[in-house]
Amino acid sequence: MNQPNGGLASARNAGHKLAKGKYIAWMDADDIAMPERVALQVAVLEAFPEVGLVSSDFSAFFCGAEDFDPSHAVNYYKALNAVGGPCGVYAHKFPLELNPDGDDRSVGVWFGNVFVNLLSGNVVHPPTVMLRKSVIDQIGECHCRLLSSSDYDYILRVARTNELAFIDRPLLRYRCGDHQMSNSINGGEMPREFRQILENWKKLEPELIAENSRRYSIAIAESFVWEAQHFARLDRRRSLALVGRSLSNAVLFKDVLRTLAMNFFPRSVLSIVGRYLLGARP
Repeated sequence: MNQPNGGLASARNAGHKLAKGKYIAWMDADDIAMPERVALQVAVLEAFPEVGLVSSDFSAFFCGAEDFDPSHAVNYYKALNAVGGPCGVYAHKFPLELNPDGDDRSVGVWFGNVFVNLLSGNVVHPPTVMLRKSVIDQIGECHCRLLSSSDYDYILRVARTNELAFIDRPLLRYRCGDHQMSNSINGGEMPREFRQILENWKKLEPELIAENSRRYSIAIAESFVWEAQHFARLDRRRSLALVGRSLSNAVLFKDVLRTLAMNFFPRSVLSIVGRYLLGARP
């Protein structure tokens, strides 16, 4: 099938409509799936009927090179790193037997209701996702108005009504490079869309957000800092205004100080200070 380039969400929607199977796996063209990926994810969905979506850990590499990080999820996702890994997101862990007919090897599978935890930021790597076709039929289409964050929005929508699972094994080799959407210069688009998604959930679930108001406020504040860092060397006035908006939601001393430093000191100075601090760690 060929269609005009309508962005990531449009491509996902087209694939969902064409798919006829019981399960659907997301995959990006520049990544490499491990041979056991599909079998393990199907096994999890078969074993846990309450789970609507399963993802996994992943390794990272640059084109033409070996993996520089064999377990990249915690290093890639700030929200996952902040809670100490999947144990801080998922409530339960289960050893999944890889070969019940005699092989006693197993892989750890984390699972549970994670919607509230996802309000702090995404921890599910989209290229590692497999979900049920029935869940897609229930949730509907990806929102095409979101140019950079439709995956996060969709994962949140799935998590609101389904449990999620995480396989504690790298099932994908993630190709890193400057061409990727996550690394592109997009005018601060991603943090603005992140804020838009959270603000929409506040309208849809006011009581739930009120119960988690501290988590919500910190996430909104972090989005303003994230956007401010994008503009630090492009538009100082705008960057400082965004820092002010961050502080009006929550005080994030470390992130705010880093952003202010980016506004007032050249990269060379910050690089030297950073190397010094790294070298001074015990």
